[in-house]
Amino acid sequence: MTNYIRHCMKRAVILLTVLLVATSLAGCSTFNKLMNRPDPVVTQSTMTKGLSLSKGVTYNVIAWVKNNGADGKIKVTAELISNTGQVRDTASKTIYLKKGQSTKVTLTLDGELGVTYTYKIHAEPV
Repeated sequence: MTNYIRHCMKRAVILLTVLLVATSLAGCSTFNKLMNRPDPVVTQSTMTKGLSLSKGVTYNVIAWVKNNGADGKIKVTAELISNTGQVRDTASKTIYLKKGQSTKVTLTLDGELGVTYTYKIHAEPV
């Protein structure tokens, strides 16, 4: 019976190791290419401030996204971050890019007067 338990424990350890490695590689560029998934990269981004009568202060985050992997859907997400480090607003857009294709994505975020903001932007396969 102890050999059987030892055998099961070895299998469980191997399975957990494989799962941990696969999970840690999930966001990796090489993993995306091996799995025939999109591999998006934000190559350039900028943020401009605007004013809307209906929304007040708005910020347009403009990003150029390139797909270094297989054709597929990509989710682009921007966060507007206040000078205190809090996320004021978040916006996402799902796009479709072919392998090697680049496109410009614009996301509009709501802000407040008198607050200084920065932003974060990232793209991930869907």
